[in-house]
Amino acid sequence: MKHCVLQDSSFLIASLDENDIFHKDAIFIFKHLIKNRNDIKVIIPTLVFYETIISLIKKGGISRTEIERKLWNFLYHDMVINISLLKTPDFIIVNTGIEFDAQILTFDRQMINRVKLLYPQIYYCSEHGGFYDQTLDFLTDFYKKIGKGDLPPEKILS
Repeated sequence: MKHCVLQDSSFLIASLDENDIFHKDAIFIFKHLIKNRNDIKVIIPTLVFYETIISLIKKGGISRTEIERKLWNFLYHDMVINISLLKTPDFIIVNTGIEFDAQILTFDRQMINRVKLLYPQIYYCSEHGGFYDQTLDFLTDFYKKIGKGDLPPEKILS
């Protein structure tokens, strides 16, 4: 099975919303995922999509038509696994991460604080929000997991 990366709704929202404080960080990570799409699967629980839609509508700035277009394009990308779940609490997301041995990407600091001790493969990839930026940690672990070895930090962050 390919290496899996699970995206929380905060990460998916930041990927889609150009006005989100984490947008550049999410896009930076997402470019690495796209570049390695043959080696990975991105896991998106179905209810993460629902939470993303509701949150983007509440935030405003992106039309409903644009939200729908972006999410449908993303949902049907060949590197995405859409998992149907009954609940969206953090423990469901983490259980999915554990089941697939996936790295979890989130900008939810509370989730990281609750989950990190139980499942260390959860990452906050941004310098925004007053939390430790784990971008280099994520990418270092990511490249090891997909068999591309130890890359020097300057190569990873370029």
